[in-house]
Amino acid sequence: MHRLRMAVSVLIAAGLIMGGAVGAGAKQLPKSKLQIKLDAQRFQSGADVTGSAYLYAVSHKVKTGLPNELLDLQVDGVDVGTTTTDSNGNAVIDIPGVADGQHILGVIFAGDSNYRGTSKQHGFCVGKNCKKK
Repeated sequence: MHRLRMAVSVLIAAGLIMGGAVGAGAKQLPKSKLQIKLDAQRFQSGADVTGSAYLYAVSHKVKTGLPNELLDLQVDGVDVGTTTTDSNGNAVIDIPGVADGQHILGVIFAGDSNYRGTSKQHGFCVGKNCKKK
């Protein structure tokens, strides 16, 4: 979790994630938000880690999905792929080959010229030795 926050902070500081107001008078971009839903909390050894993400903005208490946006996927702070939102802001998560054990999934939207970047994390486990919560 710390690595993901640190990576996002570094990208914001470097100006690589849009929306960090740079300089006086810079336009404040609208916030984007993410929701993550995994198909399970515990996955069998060898099974793909699957689920979905929803990228949206809120204006006047109405959620609007953000279409055709690239989301970066990380497991334990390591890049494992990307996915793209559909016309409604939904994206498929499918990560093969995750080792047995407890993990943290990170989904990152770097932002663009219209919306600030955001990220979300979700814990999961692979294999038989998962602690029940």
